[in-house]
Amino acid sequence: MKYKTGLNKDIVLMYSEALDKATRLGINLKNIYENDVLVREEYGKKIDYAQILSADSSSSLNGFIGIINELKSIEMIMQLSNTKSYKELDEVDKDIIEQSLSLISSFFEHISKWVNIEQDNQ
Repeated sequence: MKYKTGLNKDIVLMYSEALDKATRLGINLKNIYENDVLVREEYGKKIDYAQILSADSSSSLNGFIGIINELKSIEMIMQLSNTKSYKELDEVDKDIIEQSLSLISSFFEHISKWVNIEQDNQ
């Protein structure tokens, strides 16, 4: 099965978009990856953060699409709440944002899994 798809340039662009959006929201993606992401044993070892940019599969691309969508959800909650501070949100909005952050961690695990699969099949 072919895992390399030539999508690395798209992935790097999506990562750049995600990083920009996260920075505007005060979210540190590297911190989330390093502190919150746990990769299940059956998916291999957790790759280094810098390695996520080596991803080159449609499955990895889907992980980045998921991260961007969750960041858009967080951005929408902040806009609808008319606040720039997480501390000023009500409990429901905080719960929604926490769920989005949890999903971002899951998408990072998904990307790590597929980078491992790509490396194993080179």
